[in-house]
Amino acid sequence: MKAFVTGGTGFIGSHLVYRLLKENIQVKLLCRSVSLASQLFGNRVRLCEGDLLDNNLIKKAMRGYPVIFHLAGYARNWAKNPATFFDVNVTGTRNILEAAWGTRARKIVVTSTSLTLPPAPNHAPVDESAPPLSWSYSNYQASKIQMEKLVDSYTEAGLPVVMVNPTRVFGPGLLSEGNSVTRMIQQYLKGQWRMIPGNGETIGNYGFVKDVVEGFLAASHAGRPGERYVLGGENLSFNQFFECLSRISGIKRRMVYVPKGMALSLATFFKMLAKITGMYPLITPEWVQTFLDHWAVSSNKAIRELGYAITPFPKAIRQTLQWLSGLDQKGKVVKYEEHQYVSES
Repeated sequence: MKAFVTGGTGFIGSHLVYRLLKENIQVKLLCRSVSLASQLFGNRVRLCEGDLLDNNLIKKAMRGYPVIFHLAGYARNWAKNPATFFDVNVTGTRNILEAAWGTRARKIVVTSTSLTLPPAPNHAPVDESAPPLSWSYSNYQASKIQMEKLVDSYTEAGLPVVMVNPTRVFGPGLLSEGNSVTRMIQQYLKGQWRMIPGNGETIGNYGFVKDVVEGFLAASHAGRPGERYVLGGENLSFNQFFECLSRISGIKRRMVYVPKGMALSLATFFKMLAKITGMYPLITPEWVQTFLDHWAVSSNKAIRELGYAITPFPKAIRQTLQWLSGLDQKGKVVKYEEHQYVSES
């Protein structure tokens, strides 16, 4: 089997590439940084330097690869040019789908997000049967909603696309913005994170990276074209999250609850400063609104159809803490099982 992967140097993507290699699958990786990809994978994968907006390059690179994993995207809370979200997440996905159509790919797994599902009413978990949102808090969310509509148009035309919707994914791996939950855990351990938004009762879903990667692989085998699958873990409030982290780590911090109004004011200041200086903001008002809503979801469809399995949150936290304890003080090189990751912390 051969697989073409985008986003393979990211947090989830690097785990997926190693998982594919473990199955003796030949991997070709579209990447913007050949040096980073080489550092991660050596000569075990074929590399194609380029980006999602180079349509002709993608068409040539994808030939001979019947399975496509599309993970690349702009998954950040701010961009100097808001069009970046739509250029990468929508136009980039269109280029991948067009190339896959031309090469007659057998299965295309496209990465979306659980944020395209509506917030959870009365904390009841939402699943894939819920219609995609018709509104959004952020440009990132809006671009993913638009991307899903694009994907639907291709599946209706007969392209074998399966969509996966990861939640807040955490665990060992690249400490990039895509692994922000693990970065928050690391900062908590160091005493650098003491904030809880609102009253701490808003709910999010936390998926362990090992589980999510297995879900990607299963989607390429058993996923039904035209369907989407939520790949997540347990639904927890911020209070529950930090209580579990404190209990398992043995480190108890005095946390500060930040009221919504104060959080929005601070985020507005950071966003204005970013517009003036070009410096990346710590948080934006759009993301404050997002994290102060309830995002309880269910992965039962993936469990039924893909054989997806969820690692209990305490066990996943314990494994993450064990991995973090192995970081060297400079945080430059991180070794996790057979993987070598470059930390961005």
